[in-house]
Amino acid sequence: MKKRHLDELTKGIFKNITKPFIDNIDISRSRTHELSELHYFSEIKKLISQISGGEFIEEEDVRFKPTGTDIYLDFSMVSSSTKSIYLIEKIIKHELKPGSIIIIDEPELNLHLDNQVLMARLLATLVNSEITVVITTHSDHMLREINNLIMLGSGNIEEEDQQELMSEFDIDKSCLLTSEQVSAYVVSSREKKVFPAV
Repeated sequence: MKKRHLDELTKGIFKNITKPFIDNIDISRSRTHELSELHYFSEIKKLISQISGGEFIEEEDVRFKPTGTDIYLDFSMVSSSTKSIYLIEKIIKHELKPGSIIIIDEPELNLHLDNQVLMARLLATLVNSEITVVITTHSDHMLREINNLIMLGSGNIEEEDQQELMSEFDIDKSCLLTSEQVSAYVVSSREKKVFPAV
């Protein structure tokens, strides 16, 4: 009843809002069961928890519990980056299955540099879970980490060295990529064209 009332109230106000935005609102409102069909689902959940710094609790409303505390924060009290991570988590846990496509505009937005690295690993793990991931980014940190994951997964590094690097930097094998799994493009606003990055 409340949702219907809210929808009726906002119908006129939001009539010019794009469909993806409305879809995001619907996803965040939904209370569906986890699909967990993704091959590296536990690693994906772990990375999301590391990036957000806690876990999202969905009961009557959404609350956030920071890692290592007994504090439960109302969703209105968390940062904008945490709210973005919540939506990404919802889509991954409840919408994606092998063969799905996810498009994320600037997934690094408002993230600390260390978390940008973790976001790159999360995206790589999604790719290895048979998800097609399309992003736009301005983050050198994310691009550098994706490059690192490609180098580690290329097979050109001795296995012992690879294991040592993965252990030192806490990289799970589910994050490793090959160059065939990644395509990069540069958007030229001046020429209004997209060019393959070489």
